[in-house]
Formats: sequence, structure tokens, C-alpha cells
Amino acid sequence: MNRKINECIKPNIALCGKKIWLDKNLPHNSEVSFDLEGDYANSSVRNFAYESFAESTRIRSDLPEIMAAETKRVMKSFFDSVRNVNSEKTTSAARLILTDAVFTFNEITVCIDRLLCRADGLIEICEIKAATHVKDSFIKDLSFKYAVLSLMGYTVKRVYIRYINGAYVKQGKIDANKFFFYKDVTESAKVYSSDMLGIIKESLCMAEEPFCNIGYGCLSPHKCNYWGYCTGELPDDNVFNIAGLSMDRKFELYDSGIISFEDIEKNRSVSPRQMEQVSSVLHLSAPKINKKELVKFLDCLTFPLYFLDFETFQSAIPRFDGVSPFTQIPFQYSLHCMVEKNGEILHKEFLADYGKDPRRELAERLVKDIPDNVCVVAYNMVFEKNVIRKLALLFKDLYDPLMKIHDNIKDLMIPFQKHYYYDRKMNGSYSIKAVLPALFPDDPELDYKNLNLIHNGIEAMISYQQSENADNNTREEIRSSLLKYCGLDTYAMVKIWQKLNDVVN
Repeated sequence: MNRKINECIKPNIALCGKKIWLDKNLPHNSEVSFDLEGDYANSSVRNFAYESFAESTRIRSDLPEIMAAETKRVMKSFFDSVRNVNSEKTTSAARLILTDAVFTFNEITVCIDRLLCRADGLIEICEIKAATHVKDSFIKDLSFKYAVLSLMGYTVKRVYIRYINGAYVKQGKIDANKFFFYKDVTESAKVYSSDMLGIIKESLCMAEEPFCNIGYGCLSPHKCNYWGYCTGELPDDNVFNIAGLSMDRKFELYDSGIISFEDIEKNRSVSPRQMEQVSSVLHLSAPKINKKELVKFLDCLTFPLYFLDFETFQSAIPRFDGVSPFTQIPFQYSLHCMVEKNGEILHKEFLADYGKDPRRELAERLVKDIPDNVCVVAYNMVFEKNVIRKLALLFKDLYDPLMKIHDNIKDLMIPFQKHYYYDRKMNGSYSIKAVLPALFPDDPELDYKNLNLIHNGIEAMISYQQSENADNNTREEIRSSLLKYCGLDTYAMVKIWQKLNDVVN
């Protein structure tokens, strides 16, 4: 099977018997999905927890079958040694803590973040989460693992979740005992797992693939790896591809038989803007252009124009004193400037060195690079405004110049959000990553796929944090890639602005 451990173990909000059957019988139909941000946060929090608490034995490998064999060997060795000890006092005090323990049962693979083997033969299991509260999906995920371990003959005495104290503020070395909360979920896990045991046993015994209609649990909290397989017979243009439609509404329409774009057009069961997505695809419509509204919007953008984009990171483990978990830290910006129409396009940029709090230096540079009372353009300005407002509240001496920038920001997203300009190639989305290729389909200079290393904000955030421990060559590669990525964000805004002007003229 040779799938890496992080590719084959995903939590499930609801236990699906069909998924269990598919894992055993048709695993090749599984499509691996990645949550780069979530995986990175969870990995950093787990590593911090492993280093901060009682000494443990870590199971290390990329392959689950090797990890499972090693887990079994270490546990057997421990329990054998306990049985051979004559001293009752020594026996009762003996224990073994494993981290990243893996178990396999009839092609079902589960990973336990922290497992405690006790001298009395019982075990305790713990999940470590990069989250500030316990979600029901966490408990159900642990309940599934509880059920699998029970089927394997283990007696689980205690089940708990260790999660982050969101109010914790770093001052010097982080105190893990204050940074983490933990919640005992043993009783809930027992209740959930009692129902899961029957489903697991039944699914494993089935000779033929069970029928299971798709539902909300297939996509929440994570899209099931078999989503593509289970929806393979749906038309390419179906209700699940409607942008901006809530998941509840999508399944409501699906369950009522409104599935294809043709069904949706016939029943007119979505909003007018969502209907534009449907009809433009069905009728291969030309781009929709509302010149009157576009002119009105463009007239609000006065020279000189400063196109601004920030990059930020949110670390589960606070990096700097005075910072709480998941505090948004801006570390980079790009500015493209036009003093007059058809004038020279200038570029300014800032990228902090990793390892120190970048916010003060970034704020000082920003107010230096952007003159008072100029028009600042952002794409989805809520993000940029939020960053600037937090900097202004943090640095009182810079409050006035920062808030002048804040108050003069205009949003280039509006024409696409309000469908003043809509192209069916945007697939109902108004994100810059959807708008840009629709407006410039054959321009390699504006194609994020042609960038090296960093192609989106998540990759930028993770790469910047990883640069701290990178060698000099890698760090320089990351830095160069960050500058090119963020620079493309603001250059793309300039090109979009120019395109809109061409359209109305």
C-alpha cells in the first residue's frame, strides 16, 4: 500500500461504513487531499507537546505499516517486562508513553498522538490539537480510534484531548502547563464508539460494496478522500459547484433531486448572481459587462494610486513576547504605484527577516512608503484594513498615519463581487486567483503556476516560518520566492485595473 502516514489517516466527523469498506477493498479510489495550513499547525503543536511533557518513545517512519509493526513491538516488550518484574511497587509505577503510535486492523489505520501503556495492562489515548476549543469532530475521531483499539483487544481506560489556551500570552519561555488545556472525553467516546463498533464489524464483513448516499459528513470537517469516487456519476456541472451556496443548501437541493445546472435553471432555486454562473455555463455566454457601474467604480480610484498587498502568518505556538496563539503577524507587503494615468509603474516592497517580531519595522516602512491621503487599492480590502488597524492600535505613535492609509483604501474586488464584470471562466468566484486567469488566459507573466516554490498565501505563510531553520541557500530561495509571489499580487491588481479601464473605453 505504501501510502505515507499523513496521507491515509484523516479524521471523520461521522463514521461511514462505505468508507471502511472502500479502504479495505478499493483503496486505489482514494484521492489524497492536503490541508497545508492545518497539517503544519497540528505538527508544530504536537512536536511542542512531545518535547514539553513526560519523556516518550516516538514511533518514526513515513510508512504506516512500519510504524504499526514498531508500535506493536515496543508495546509487547513493555508489557512482557512488566509481567516479569517481581516487585509489586516497581510494577505499579512502570509505564510507557508512545507518541505517533500507529495501529492497523483489517486495512483500517489509526494514529494516536500520545498513548500511555500502564502496568495493569490498560492504555490511555490522547489527541493533541492546534485548536482553542474542543470540537465534536475531535471527540468522534477519538471515538473511532477507541473502537478500533477495542476490536484489537486493547482496554482503553481513558480518552482525552489536549488543546490550546487561546488566552495565553507569551512572556519568555512558554509554560506548556499553562499553554495547554486538556479535556477528558472518555464517557463521550464510549457512547460514540458503542455505535461505531457495529458499523465497523458489519462493513468489514460485507462481500459487496454497500450503498451509502452522500451527505454533509462527506465534506465536513474534511472532504472525504472518496468524494470523487462517490460522486463520479454526477454531471460535471452540478449543485456542489455553485459558488457562494451554503453546504446545507447544496445538500437540500441535492436531496430534492435538483442536481445538474439544467435542474437549477429550470427551478431557479438559487440567488440571481448564482443563476448567472449557471446560465453563463449552460449558454456559453460572453462576459457580462456593466459599463455604467464600472465607470462609477473606476472614478472613485484617483491618482496617485498605490496597490497594496500584505502577507501574514498565524502561528499556533506564539513566536514573540506579548503574542497569543494564532495572532496574525504581517511580515511582508508589496506596493505598485502609479502617480498619473499612463505614467511609470513603480514598485516598493518589504520583507522582514525571520526570527524577530516584524510588525514595528513593517509599520514604519509602510507609513514611509505611502504618502498621506493617497488612494490605496487592495483586493478584498477587509484583510488589509484589519492588518493596518491592528498595527495602529499596537503602535500609538503611528496611529494617525496608519489610519489615514486605512481610511483611504478602496476595494478592487467590488466589480467582480457585484458582477459588474463577470466571465463564466470565473466559475462564480471573485477571488483574484479566479479573476486573473479569466481576464488574462494566455499571459504566462500573470500565471501563479509559473512561480517557483510559492504559489498562494498558505505556502507563503508556511515557507516564511520554515525559513528560520533553513540553510542559507534555502533561506535565500524562500526569500526570493516570497518577493516574487507578493509582487505578483499587486502587479496583478495593476493589470486588472488597466483591463477594466480598457473595457469601459
